[in-house]
Amino acid sequence: MPKKVFFIVGPTASGKTAFSLQLAGLLNGEVVNADSMQIYRKMDIGTGKPSKEEQSVVAHHLFDIRDPSELFSAAEYKELALEKINEVWSRGKTPIIVGGTGLYINALVNNLDFASDGNLWSKQNKLFEPFIIGLNYKDRSKLYEMINLRTDLMMKAGLLKEVQNVLSARVGITASQAIGYKEFAGFFAGEMSLCDAVALVKKNSRNYAKRQITWFRKLPNVHWICR
Repeated sequence: MPKKVFFIVGPTASGKTAFSLQLAGLLNGEVVNADSMQIYRKMDIGTGKPSKEEQSVVAHHLFDIRDPSELFSAAEYKELALEKINEVWSRGKTPIIVGGTGLYINALVNNLDFASDGNLWSKQNKLFEPFIIGLNYKDRSKLYEMINLRTDLMMKAGLLKEVQNVLSARVGITASQAIGYKEFAGFFAGEMSLCDAVALVKKNSRNYAKRQITWFRKLPNVHWICR
């Protein structure tokens, strides 16, 4: 019988990090990242990465494993994530996959095969038994409110300086896609105001959240918790 792996999915700002810490405490679990931007070093504030204090509560894996200049693919993620899942099992712990990158989640849940020709298909054999928990808000406006608030808190926490440091270095294709970073390029180039750049971060984050919700609703057997 396949072993069980827990997944916590949902749109940005839905509370996945806080919920993962609670669940890890209940299940004697360890967290494995499934966010394509939280794998990067020095991209902490803008990606909503768990703080050092939060990461000290339970073991966290696949955070800060690449520099922003490096490429990173879903195929690489799947390989590393499976390694971590087996390591967690070997310690008698429960793997808890946490993140909002739909392709990463899909790669594990459906055991996607990343072929060299670029085509994807699901293998018939399942690697484990997934238990998927989806977090969201009943009222979409509440989610958008939380996204806007989180952006403001990120700015107060020093997001602009972090973005400047990241953009001044060599940024790879994957990291350059990060919402919360790319929107400030126009500000640093003198093409838009800081207020407009922040507003663009909020807008792009809201649009991304809508795409995440659509993606995760396609997953079978998701146990939704809507506040």
